[in-house]
Amino acid sequence: MSDRKVYIDKMATQLKEWDNKIEQLEMKAKEAKASNKADIQHALDNIREKRDNVRQDLNKLRESGEAAWNELKFGLEKSGNMLADSIKLAMAKLKT
Repeated sequence: MSDRKVYIDKMATQLKEWDNKIEQLEMKAKEAKASNKADIQHALDNIREKRDNVRQDLNKLRESGEAAWNELKFGLEKSGNMLADSIKLAMAKLKT
């Protein structure tokens, strides 16, 4: 199996994990105080947008040829890191 295929599979699995965390955040957001709902909703909208960017980057990587995958991999990693950081921040805010 090529490194490219392994990486795509790994990122697809990671995307599913992030989707699960987003669902958890959405459930916790429903339980949040009314005064925090607008901030939480804004954070969730931002997270969903980042998740959609990761999904698009992953699809581009799947469709790319071997020659372009290293460049696309860098962009996907950057998008993924931004999404992961946003999820961690939102989870920390909802715990307080």
